[in-house]
Amino acid sequence: AWLELFLKTGIEAVTIDQIVSEAGMAKGTFYRYFQDKEAAVEFLLKDIAEQVDEALVQCLNEVDNAKSRDALLGAYQSLAQKLAIILYGAPKVGRLYLQESRGPDRGAIRPIAKLSRLILDRSIELTKVAQKHGLQRAVQHEVSARAVVGAVEALILASLDGSLTVPPSKTWST
Repeated sequence: AWLELFLKTGIEAVTIDQIVSEAGMAKGTFYRYFQDKEAAVEFLLKDIAEQVDEALVQCLNEVDNAKSRDALLGAYQSLAQKLAIILYGAPKVGRLYLQESRGPDRGAIRPIAKLSRLILDRSIELTKVAQKHGLQRAVQHEVSARAVVGAVEALILASLDGSLTVPPSKTWST
């Protein structure tokens, strides 16, 4: 219920009083489980963050072992499928991450900023490894990673919020 508030209003604008009211709980109950709003956001993101990190690490290993451009593309396609399954499996949390991921690294948005940094850092590492093996053009690592991550995140957000209708591939649901 409070996830809807975050999506509608933005994390920073939502108060603890609004969260407990929306959830139909006492304020003390909220504080029994969460130290603050930042901890609540971290709880919301926990599963997605772990799954995304696992998928990125697995892709990094596949790219490091890739011997051809086809193997590199296969690793990237596998990553895309895993990320789609993760985000479309929890679309509201995914949408929250994507809506807030460009926000400042402070307060309750800090867990989202942390995940955003993780994704960017892993993407930069993927680019470096692919270039080291001669499987990707020598473009500035951070520029390449930011361009790809930004474009993919914008497309996924547009799909999740309904402003772009992109039917998930049949392979995403396997």
